[in-house]
Amino acid sequence: MSQPISVSVQMDAASFHDFAAFDLLRHRKAWHRPLMFTDILLVSAGVCLSQVGQKDGAALLTVVLAVVALGVLTVLLLVLVEGMFLYSYTRSYYNGVQQTMYRRFSSITGQLKMYTGETSQKTAASRSVALRRMVEQFSDKDKYEFMLLDSYGGVIASSSGTDAEGIVTRTDFEQAQDAVDGQGIAIYRTQSGEMVMAACCLVPYAAEDVAAMRLVTSLTLVGQQLKRTAVVALIMGTAVLAFTIMSGLYFVRSIVVPLGQVERTAASIARGELDVRLPVTGDERDE
Repeated sequence: MSQPISVSVQMDAASFHDFAAFDLLRHRKAWHRPLMFTDILLVSAGVCLSQVGQKDGAALLTVVLAVVALGVLTVLLLVLVEGMFLYSYTRSYYNGVQQTMYRRFSSITGQLKMYTGETSQKTAASRSVALRRMVEQFSDKDKYEFMLLDSYGGVIASSSGTDAEGIVTRTDFEQAQDAVDGQGIAIYRTQSGEMVMAACCLVPYAAEDVAAMRLVTSLTLVGQQLKRTAVVALIMGTAVLAFTIMSGLYFVRSIVVPLGQVERTAASIARGELDVRLPVTGDERDE
């Protein structure tokens, strides 16, 4: 008999979000139950429709079940569309930040090609000195933390002049080592609770003890923008849902009230009250 296996896995925030979406929609199939409930309502409405004229209240129940089913389907589609929009919007923001850091790595790598020396050791030393100078003279210290890493992922130098303890993780470095292009990314929270993105790029040329470059940037502003977008999307979704409910109620009232009057009049006629008439609701000139 097979036994369940538990595996401990570490992943960054972006990978976790992708996994959570896959687990919710593909593995657990969370959309199955509301869809099945909608199918049951529609089938029940069809059964009631077949009893119109034979059972009292069949028409009323048919309309109510159909409107409720359409309302559930509308809510399901609304949640799905908003979820996909917010997911795509978040990914596009994160990808934009990621590509910006990768372009910086590409620019630095291009500059390293220009450094040469009489021997390979001198060339490597020149590149190492150049990289350290870039870190010291890094102009965007207010936006990024620029670091140099050794072959073990340890911090050799940083633009802040510290070892960046508490704000770095080895995930991006390990991804870069395993990646074909030598680049890795990680999204995580620091020990202070701040959400950051770290991008790592292996140095493609010998540079003494420098094996990789890392850029770390805060996602606080990105997170604030995403929250504002989520609020706007929620307000718009609520407005659409409210409009759907109000229009559904109006639709139900416009059909249920006349049907109820017809059924009551038919029942009165069946009891022998032949003087009963349907009330006139429109313009008499239209008759």
